[in-house]
Amino acid sequence: MFIAYKREQQPNINAGVEKLELHETGGPAWVELPVAGLGAVLFRSFVDNGMRSGITSPEMRARTITIYSRRSAFNRALGIPGRGEIYVALVDPDGTVHALIAGDVTEAKVEQLRAACH
Repeated sequence: MFIAYKREQQPNINAGVEKLELHETGGPAWVELPVAGLGAVLFRSFVDNGMRSGITSPEMRARTITIYSRRSAFNRALGIPGRGEIYVALVDPDGTVHALIAGDVTEAKVEQLRAACH
């Protein structure tokens, strides 16, 4: 699960997807969670339409779930200290978080995620 807070973080997410060798279809299940915040609810249709126009692949759009919630509550629930970086979480189907890494996905972080899978 990739978590981002700013549009400018999308290239970091894309690089992480590539580094983890994830694909639009097949392979391990993964999603992107742009955290728009509770205030964005007022502009939800604008935000959703912007996402749709920016994510042209139907497969990628299906993997994108925009979070309209208080960012502070969302972050607190996951133990995320801020919004300055992307986060990658390894979560099982029952919601247990096995790993949470901050920042760009590096080889060391890939190994951290692999280790958390076992």
